[in-house]
Order: sequence, then structure tokens, then C-alpha cells
Amino acid sequence: MLSIPQLQKIYTAEKVLVVLISRVYFKNAETEQVQNFIAEADVDWDLLYRIIRAHHIRSFIYHTIATRGLKVDSGFEARLKKDSLDINVQNLHQLHFTKQLLNDFASLGVKAIPYKGINFGSKYYESISIRESSDIDMLVDRNSVKQMRKYFHENKFVAKADIPDRYLNYALFFFKELAFKTPKDKLNINCSVEIQWRLIDFFLGKFAGFDYFEKQLGNNAIDALKALNPTNDMICMASHHFIREPLTSFKYVIDAACLLKTSAQEIDHEEITKLLKRYNYQNFYGVALLTINDLLGVDISTKPYQTEYKNNKVLLNSCLAFPPLKKVSLPNKANLILIWNRHNLKGKADMALRLFFYAFLPSPYDLNKLNLPLFLLPLVVIFRPFRLLIGFIAKK
Repeated sequence: MLSIPQLQKIYTAEKVLVVLISRVYFKNAETEQVQNFIAEADVDWDLLYRIIRAHHIRSFIYHTIATRGLKVDSGFEARLKKDSLDINVQNLHQLHFTKQLLNDFASLGVKAIPYKGINFGSKYYESISIRESSDIDMLVDRNSVKQMRKYFHENKFVAKADIPDRYLNYALFFFKELAFKTPKDKLNINCSVEIQWRLIDFFLGKFAGFDYFEKQLGNNAIDALKALNPTNDMICMASHHFIREPLTSFKYVIDAACLLKTSAQEIDHEEITKLLKRYNYQNFYGVALLTINDLLGVDISTKPYQTEYKNNKVLLNSCLAFPPLKKVSLPNKANLILIWNRHNLKGKADMALRLFFYAFLPSPYDLNKLNLPLFLLPLVVIFRPFRLLIGFIAKK
């Protein structure tokens, strides 16, 4: 675990304070240590609030401050308290819809596996109210997507990332998810529901999907909050937090630390290692856990988590970047993958082909934007690289 002087070489005072408060939650820092830092550092409390809000950890930080007796700026604490109450209401909305969706899908004979989100928070955080989440994630069988999509349309869910009917088979092959918004409740609250038939985007490479986790469940009934065991939760979480968006938010650091801290003895390290090696993602995993240990002091000494790649400077910077690097550009992702993951020539060739597909194969946005007949799909393929280029230039 990095010392405070080491953290100060990397981060501003506000970011160091985020790390220290988080360490108190995991019992790897004393409250006195945090109070001394606050007394000595020139903390911009408004900037600190904006960093915490941007990384979606407001309720986590407030919970730690309130339950551990930390003394902070009163205005800062009041803002977090108000936000935490709103987040709790949002979480209860998600919990309600998670259970309702699972019951409705079961009545249709459709199996869905909830992961991340409120499901994750209820199992690995001290309270269901302290993990911010904006959506409900469910792994599903791609053969059930048409039926589930029909259910969403019939029950007045609003399409967020949907596609025209004629392109659905195309989407099932090349995409990973469809997204809808729940109907607003009496408090005018709604959230996103993402049904995913694969965990990793097609252009990033292969990884375990619904079939793998369904076999792990066997014939057990799916409880809304206990579908996956810690091993499988770790795999699902790593696919997003470590591989798709490699620690691009401090929330991801906290998620992983909560899972490791509460359920380390229940995790099958050999199973995870075997799966990661099958798809050549072991270095992604190892360097992410090395970073989490540096920041929060969560022990990752178990041998299967060791990695040959020790340089975690990129992740140390990205996990607390402000503004956050949530939407990492494709070139950055590609570089990370080529360095950490695809060491041999065959792997690099496979990645180059997948990136070619990414550049030319229309996304759901492209299909909805142009909304052309199926036989004109080649025109959408031509349109795609120009849209990406214009978007890139506009950001510059």
C-alpha cells in the first residue's frame, strides 16, 4: 500500500483524501490519520465534491464519514448527505424492478442472471444504499433476446439502445447488449435495464458469456440478490472494471476491494486464473489488483493473481482522473490490449481484424440514425468510418 507521501507525488490533496477516506472504510487507515491530513492539507471542498460525484462514490464516502466519525467541512458533508438520500431511493427503485423483471421473465420461461448494480451492492457493501448505480445489468441467452425485447416494448419501457427489428439478428452476432429505461414510478424515478448476451465487446475479443454462468448455476432458482457466487461475481466485475474500462473510475477500485475484503475465502482463485488464461486476460487482472492493493491495501498476495506486468502507472492515474476517463478512446484501449494481452503475432492479428470490424460495422446508433432498409446495410457500413472520423475531429 502506497504511503501518503507516495500518494502526494501522484495526486492532488483532494484525490489523496478520497483514497484515505476509502482506506478508513476498509480498516486500512485510522481516522486520526485522515484528520491530521485534513488539518495540514489545503483541501478545496467544492472540487473534492465534484471529484466524488464524477466517480459515483458520493454515498460510499458519506457513509464512511458518518459511520467512522470523520470531521469534514460541514457544507461538503451536507451535500453528500442529501445526495445519499436520493441515491437510496434510486437503489430501492432498482431493487423493486430487479425482482419484478426476474419474476416476469420466469413466467415467460426466460432465464436472466443479474449482476453488478444493486445486486452487487447488496452482497459486498455494508449497506444496500451506499453503492451508486444507474442501471440494472442482466446476462441473458441470446436466443431469448427477441422475447425479452417484446416484453419491454409491451410494458412501456423506453428504448435507450435498441435497434430496428430487421437488424436484430445482425445485432445478436456483433453487439453485446440492448438497453431500455424503466417506466417512471410515482416519484418520477426510472433507471436503465441492460440485457447482455456477452460480457466483452466483439471488437475487444472473446470471453465467457451467459452459457458459462448458466452452467455454474445448474438448476438452482435465481434469487434476485444471490444469483452468482463470489467467484462468478469477480469474473463478471473484472470483465467490465478491468478489461472493458480498465479502472477508469474510482468506483471500480472500491467495488473490487469490497468483493475481495468480504469474500476472499469463498473465491475460487484457480477457476478465475484458468478462465483468464484461456482468453489471455491474466495481465489485465493482475495489474488491476496490484493497483487496488497500492491504493486501498487489500491483500492480493495469492499466487494466481501475480502478474509479469508490474507497471500500473496508467491505472493509478486513470482511476482518479478528473474529469473521469469513463469513455476511454479506442486507440488507448487498443494500446492497453496489445501491451498487456496480445503478446504473440496471432493475437495481434486477431486484434487488428476486430478493430477493423469496429471501424466499419455499424453500431446501434448508426442503424437507428440512418434507419435504412436491410438491403441498404452496405451504405451504413460506408457511413460508419466517416462518422467516427468526424466525431474524433470534433473532440479535438
